[in-house]
Amino acid sequence: MRIRIPQSLRSLVVFGMKVGGAGLAFILNIAITRAIGIHDAGVFFIAFSLTTILYAVARFGLGYTTYRSIAEAATEEGVPRVRQTANSVVLLVSAISIVIAIAVIASADLLSHWLFGSSEGVAVLILLAVTIPLYCIGSIFSEILKGLRRPVGYALFENIIIKACAVPIVLWLGVSLGLVGAGWAMLVANAVGLVVVTLLTVSVLRGFPAATRAHVDNLPTLLSTTALFAVVSLSTVLSQWLGPLIVGQVLTPSDAAIFFTAYRTSAVLEFVVISIVSVAGPAFVAANSLGGIKSVLKLAKPEALKALGAVLLLAVPAAIFASPLMTMYGADFAQGDNVLRTLILFQVINAPLGVYNAAVIALKREKAMAVLAPVSAILVAVLSYTFTLQWGVLGAAVGVGLSMMTYNLMVYAILHLGKSKIQ
Repeated sequence: MRIRIPQSLRSLVVFGMKVGGAGLAFILNIAITRAIGIHDAGVFFIAFSLTTILYAVARFGLGYTTYRSIAEAATEEGVPRVRQTANSVVLLVSAISIVIAIAVIASADLLSHWLFGSSEGVAVLILLAVTIPLYCIGSIFSEILKGLRRPVGYALFENIIIKACAVPIVLWLGVSLGLVGAGWAMLVANAVGLVVVTLLTVSVLRGFPAATRAHVDNLPTLLSTTALFAVVSLSTVLSQWLGPLIVGQVLTPSDAAIFFTAYRTSAVLEFVVISIVSVAGPAFVAANSLGGIKSVLKLAKPEALKALGAVLLLAVPAAIFASPLMTMYGADFAQGDNVLRTLILFQVINAPLGVYNAAVIALKREKAMAVLAPVSAILVAVLSYTFTLQWGVLGAAVGVGLSMMTYNLMVYAILHLGKSKIQ
């Protein structure tokens, strides 16, 4: 018999798991840099950044589509479609992710020479390639759990289990095997995550009728709704993960390691904004249904101020103690303190602007997001590359920060342009 947990308690547990996940990500990066050193850590972070981009390619925007389709199918009228929808998406993502993994493995030597100028990254690229189907299939299972109102299971996979498993394995194998050990740690952690989320999903799906039609019958319908989400998802991931690739290409893996750790540390501030936005999201939706864009923008102002205040509480001490924070990754990382301060500054600027992204979602402006998100990715690539050539790692931080700010300003401008048209 399923134990009913109050919605408020579930939300609190999920939020706690998200906070724990952010902390585990910080600890995992420290474990990697401490275990394998700055150069090998840079090689690993570059390879991992490429792999993360390929995760988004393999999922093809099907994450949100899966969540929405399963949630709709789980209604009383659509219950028979739950398993069929789940089977269809898992089948498609499995096929795409396996093909991508095979392609990366086959071209690992070529990719290594392109990324690092030598074959030193071949082994870790192959190991991380194996994680592509493991993570992508697991993430689709987690979206199924989310659609079936099992947010704790979703958060367990997305925020906790992979990182929690990877930390001790990195400290063990990383010290003994170096770069390859870090690759094995991620492979094993993703395998454990897939096993756990599969068991959780299968146990939940047993409560729904078996699929009565072929698994591929409703793929055209699913794909017809996923194009916009695919563009937004891939562009967002590119915006977040192109930086280390560019720094590694222009400078060295060691420089990429400094940029990666500084950026991921500053991303904790972004997590605060995302948390505030996730709480405010339903209020934006309600405001849109009651008064349209004017009501949404009216609500956005106090939420933006709230985000700014919350980020400042963390940003000020983080900027003051930037040097000790970077030294936690190792003595060689202390030189990245100003890189971290620069990224923190842009996080503070972007905090109130980022709230308006939730307003766009509430207003169902998916097409606008599908146009703006690629622009953001292009800006990251162009500005990061240009400024890295001029000012090194600090330039990369400025490039990424400026691109984020430009994107958020465009979102803000589009919203207010829509308001002026109504007036």
